[in-house]
Amino acid sequence: MVREGGGEKSGADKVVGKPILRKAKRVRRGQIKERAASETPTVAEAEAKKMRAVNPAQYYRQNLGQLGFGDPEHALVQTIKELVDNSLDAAEAMGVLPEIAVTLTATEKEYEVITNRVKDGGIRKFPIFKITVEDNGCGVVRSKVAKAFGKVLYGSKFFSFKQSRGQQGLGVHAAIIYAQLTLLEPAVITTKTETDEKAYRVVLKIDTEQNKPIVISAEDVPFDRPHGTTVELMVAGEYTKKVESFIKELSLANPHAELKFILKPTVNGEEKVIHYPRATETLPPPPKEIRPHILSMEPGALLE
Repeated sequence: MVREGGGEKSGADKVVGKPILRKAKRVRRGQIKERAASETPTVAEAEAKKMRAVNPAQYYRQNLGQLGFGDPEHALVQTIKELVDNSLDAAEAMGVLPEIAVTLTATEKEYEVITNRVKDGGIRKFPIFKITVEDNGCGVVRSKVAKAFGKVLYGSKFFSFKQSRGQQGLGVHAAIIYAQLTLLEPAVITTKTETDEKAYRVVLKIDTEQNKPIVISAEDVPFDRPHGTTVELMVAGEYTKKVESFIKELSLANPHAELKFILKPTVNGEEKVIHYPRATETLPPPPKEIRPHILSMEPGALLE
């Protein structure tokens, strides 16, 4: 029976309406769950959001041990080794007999490392040294100084097929990253080419997130040599007999170089000067650039 004027619904209408209403609610709840499920990322989608490229500076910042800077016990010798290698290459590239002066001076500051050794009381302290290496090499062009010392894997050696002490130039970058991570100290580079009237001094750090230099200051300064480079770093380390043994090995391996070391391992100790005059006035013949041997190359490299 059809009612006019909107009167009350019959009992039959109410009975029929309740199942329809419940069904509609179930449908809405199902739609809401489907939307929530579609908005919740899968494991693959969540992992995809985390993916990003890693630059060389970020990688070596977390893996300095691969480059010899895993702890202060080895960092001191490794820093001297890397800086002296750069100096030897710079002088030989110019065709001059190397003259290298290394100064290692202890400061009053200390670097603390948490250890699990009971005898150290849980904390081990290492003195902080100022290391300065000066050479008579070719120097670095002003426009390239910041990148040469402040951008990891930036240099001239990688694309040159000839023998050298380093291939990627990673050593000096690792030393700079180690200094700024442990002590928050920048590197100071002073360099002069044979055509410069004055030397160019740059104070910088490496932005490891973007692999680019952070130049703190840059200025012209006087320089005693007609050309060359000086690098200054603050390094936490442990001075042992290995330092002087390594210095002797350097002189034996490079008889054409004049090496002078000024060492002051303690703040109140006496300064020690070790001088190794060159044993020969003849430069070793420069290595020749050669093409890679075909048997040393992989098939994929031959196609590139």
